[in-house]
Amino acid sequence: MLAVEGCFWAAPYDLVFYDFREPDSLPYRELKRVEDSMEVKGWADNDTFVMTQEFEVRKADGVRYDTLDRAEQERLNTDSSLVDYIYPEIQVPRPPA
Repeated sequence: MLAVEGCFWAAPYDLVFYDFREPDSLPYRELKRVEDSMEVKGWADNDTFVMTQEFEVRKADGVRYDTLDRAEQERLNTDSSLVDYIYPEIQVPRPPA
């Protein structure tokens, strides 16, 4: 399996896992995509990939922005002082091939 980190211009970083069993056979089949990767730690073992991920949260209570209703997201969009970011370390299990 091949893990590739990258981004499109001005977009968040993604980590993409590809089936790499046949390296000469293009295009590689995408197995899993993790959005908003911040720092890649690497493979902890043969089945677990470790990284940190960025999440935007409401500063008042730590609720993730992407879980808020549209009206609350709009309120936060107009006042950046209401927003914070968290960077938890996450473990991504090896996707099935």
